[in-house]
Amino acid sequence: NMNEYSDEAWYHLGLLNQKDGAFKTAVENYERALKINPAHILAKYNIAVIESEFENYDNAIKLCYELEEMRNNFDKGHILKGFCYEKLNNKKAAIESYKAALEINPQALLAKEGLMRLK
Repeated sequence: NMNEYSDEAWYHLGLLNQKDGAFKTAVENYERALKINPAHILAKYNIAVIESEFENYDNAIKLCYELEEMRNNFDKGHILKGFCYEKLNNKKAAIESYKAALEINPQALLAKEGLMRLK
């Protein structure tokens, strides 16, 4: 029996939906988690990931900027933003995002790979 007042419960339900490919339901459950806890950074991040998977890059980028406002040292948000800018052929912004991720986490492999692609 799920605690409907728990942001973590909705977040984990969203994760299960996302793994099963039920993306619309996943987003709804992540949004429920965010209603309970607006600071739930992983719920917002996963919505951004789903947006990028459906090539809604502008929406994903907007969410990544919101992630930065929540916590500026969240390297995954910078990496995702870089990936979306890369897909939109905005090399300069992509490089800046990947570099920002590496400043936070010098081991961030996806950021290193992104920079290699853009050279």
